[in-house]
Amino acid sequence: MSQKESKKKPTTSKKKLRRQARKMEPRDLMDKMLKEKPHLAGRVSANPQGSEKMSAVILEYAEPLMEAAENVEQQNRAIAMAIICWNASLLNETDRERSLAAIYADTDEVEASNLKEMITFMVSRKQDLFPHNKKKIADWMVKDRGDQLFLEVATILPKEDEDR
Repeated sequence: MSQKESKKKPTTSKKKLRRQARKMEPRDLMDKMLKEKPHLAGRVSANPQGSEKMSAVILEYAEPLMEAAENVEQQNRAIAMAIICWNASLLNETDRERSLAAIYADTDEVEASNLKEMITFMVSRKQDLFPHNKKKIADWMVKDRGDQLFLEVATILPKEDEDR
């Protein structure tokens, strides 16, 4: 091999960098979850045939929060807040207040009051629109594809459904 051949410059084209980044990131949410939370391996599964698609459910549920979002970052925050509210709605009143206390602690009195009002509205919305759906959101991934967002959601079935 000649000296010229061994001193090739590394290619750093945008396409190549994107390909490398795709190889490094998890292919889908299940891969991501198994890497980060291996203890959930047996409890999280793909959407069962015939059941409602949770990504569509969450997007419908988050609609009031998404309306105010003006960019991708705000849409991500709206989805995150909707998921926090969704999971909180699955708890009893005492546990819900305990789990949300950290969110309120980082805000002033007015912000905390606004947050409580919004969370109360979203919990009520969940119970009105999806009272039968008791799946807990374990993780989610939002992918920005230019003009469209794609949401992947991983859920955990309630304990009583796991035992069946």
